[in-house]
Amino acid sequence: MKSYDIIEFLQYINMATPKCKDIWIANFDDFKKIRLKSKPIQIKFYVFSLEFDVDSNIELNFNDVDREDCYIYYDKPGGVLEWDLNYLCKGYFFLLSKNLFDRYTEKNSFANFHNQKVFLKDSEMSLLHEFFQKAHDEFIKNDFSREILNSYASLLLAHIHSFYKRYTKEREIKDNEIVRRFTNLLIGYFEQDNQITSLPSVSYFAQSVCLSPNHFSNIIKKNTGKSPVNHIHNYMLLKAK
Repeated sequence: MKSYDIIEFLQYINMATPKCKDIWIANFDDFKKIRLKSKPIQIKFYVFSLEFDVDSNIELNFNDVDREDCYIYYDKPGGVLEWDLNYLCKGYFFLLSKNLFDRYTEKNSFANFHNQKVFLKDSEMSLLHEFFQKAHDEFIKNDFSREILNSYASLLLAHIHSFYKRYTKEREIKDNEIVRRFTNLLIGYFEQDNQITSLPSVSYFAQSVCLSPNHFSNIIKKNTGKSPVNHIHNYMLLKAK
């Protein structure tokens, strides 16, 4: 797998030659001929992006967030990027070289998380949009300050980490509730008075908790270590005994 620095990456996605090898920030509206599809590639830099009006095939339950089309993405050197888009979303794109940003990440343990999409609430999106806009305004100056842009990057990462902790905590609560409801539904199905003539499907349980079958299966497997099909078969064997 090929690994790209900032200049190589921008050339790969059909952006103009950057004016600085260590920093790049752009509004997605500026991307006229960007590559919309890519096989996995490895990066040598930090990337922060605020993306909204997102065209995504990711299956999620959005009941716990205010925005269904908006997320923040963060990745670091060594990360792998892959994408397949029908069109480019709105937002901002912030790249920083490893040498320039390592002095911040070395003292901040939160930099250990990466390759994350954190779906945002309206208030979070507004705050990050303001930071990205100010960073972009600084970057387009002829004599932009690397120190100011680095400070914005550090501030953005701190907020991303805070939103990530909020998001994962809320997801954990939601996922635990899904597992509890699945368990009760499974027990209830086999405790029915009428004779069971067939096994319930994963789609049956997914529909009962208002999720797609794939997303439902991922939640159950992630939180229990077993797929819904395994749980169904195991419970059937238990009842048979």
